[in-house]
Amino acid sequence: MVKESDVLPGNIDSPHTDSYERWSEAINLTVKMIKGEVKPDMNFTKMPLLIPISTSYSSPIKESTSGVRSGENMLI
Repeated sequence: MVKESDVLPGNIDSPHTDSYERWSEAINLTVKMIKGEVKPDMNFTKMPLLIPISTSYSSPIKESTSGVRSGENMLI
């Protein structure tokens, strides 16, 4: 899937309460790709990580999503 994709947007929050924001970002990235402003470079690394099923509002997921959110502006 990664090999055949330009961008793989996904939700950060669980439950998926951030769908509007993620798809808005996906549309903006698509427009930038069409205009030639960005060229995504896809990579896949399998991490030895197992996260327990829970919401993103409690530990340990809360800290992980906080780190993702802090890096969002660097990517878009």
